Amino acid sequence: MSSKARVLGMGMMLTLAAVLLTSAMGAAQGGALQVTVTYQGSGGVGPNNAIWLSVWDTADIPPDGSVLPIGNARVVENGGTVTVTGLAASTVYLTALYDEQGGWTGRTAVPSGTPAGVYSPNAYGAPGPIAVVAGETVEVEFGFTDAFRMP
Repeated sequence: MSSKARVLGMGMMLTLAAVLLTSAMGAAQGGALQVTVTYQGSGGVGPNNAIWLSVWDTADIPPDGSVLPIGNARVVENGGTVTVTGLAASTVYLTALYDEQGGWTGRTAVPSGTPAGVYSPNAYGAPGPIAVVAGETVEVEFGFTDAFRMP
């Protein structure tokens, strides 16, 4: 290997290390959201029929996928609890999908007819803001049904 290639390789390794360290520091400095989620519709929750949680920094979540969530988690037990860490936003919003058909990986468009819910302290009201503070964990209980389905 030439010395130029070694220098280039070392530079790339140092850049990657800096990116990873910065990401880890950002995650440590952000807030955390601990969610206990319960699906109250028909069908059981398990490894093949998981609940997918998404955390957003806006209440305006367009259906076209032009805005991405700032955090995600997969829950494989009804009433299960997960923690999403490294949240830099001071206010977040929470949505859930139930993988009724099974096998959805979250890497493709949400299947039409998928049961979905939005966290709202007022039951079926507007998306409810959740205040997040750096270095702290906020606990939320979130239940949803199959009353609303993705178009």
